[in-house]
Amino acid sequence: MTSTHDAYNPKFQNNIHFAHNYNGKMYGEYYTTIRLHNPARWIKNGKYTIFLGGIYQHEAQVKEILSFQLRDMSNMVAFIDCGRSAFAATKLIKTLYPLADFNQERMCLICLKKLI
Repeated sequence: MTSTHDAYNPKFQNNIHFAHNYNGKMYGEYYTTIRLHNPARWIKNGKYTIFLGGIYQHEAQVKEILSFQLRDMSNMVAFIDCGRSAFAATKLIKTLYPLADFNQERMCLICLKKLI
């Protein structure tokens, strides 16, 4: 999860920025991220450059995308993505996207595969 700057700036269109490596998830071959739903930005089989704390990590490919309302996020999704309950993850997401209207905006769980 990260701030919205990369979702709206074409310069960052193929970059995904992470502030934290929750659960150490980025060490695996597959991992997830929860972002604002944006079909023009998040494309199945699309390739992205991954940064953690501003430092290049690797290239990754989107394998699956699951769209959902934030209020419907399950504990399972939250635990897998960031190691927190759905309640705690929702609070975190709302701080990352302070201008989002979560009654209107959808989220998406994106499954990435590390390309080596």
